[in-house]
Amino acid sequence: MRELLQVQKLQIKKDVIELKQELQPALNVISFIGRFALPDARNNGAVKLGTSVTIDWILKKILASSNPLLRLVVPALVKNYSSHYTDKALPFLIKIKDKLLSKRNKAIRE
Repeated sequence: MRELLQVQKLQIKKDVIELKQELQPALNVISFIGRFALPDARNNGAVKLGTSVTIDWILKKILASSNPLLRLVVPALVKNYSSHYTDKALPFLIKIKDKLLSKRNKAIRE
């Protein structure tokens, strides 16, 4: 009886693992779509503001003669999606700022 219970537990674990593997593509799609729908809640105000202004400017140029509904929806979706990547870009931007400041300080010293 206990052996049968152990075999059934192992089978259930195996089934759960297989189910997770089968559902992974669907979960990836849901995660991707969620990035468009929900903005990232972490706070990097200056970077997000700069990103938002840049996206508005670029999309205003690109979507100038398109449908007004499209001009309203697309920027919001792109801003929400980009908010998930600003935290990844922040160390890169800090590195650039440090290099620019070090060059400026070096030029001032000379």
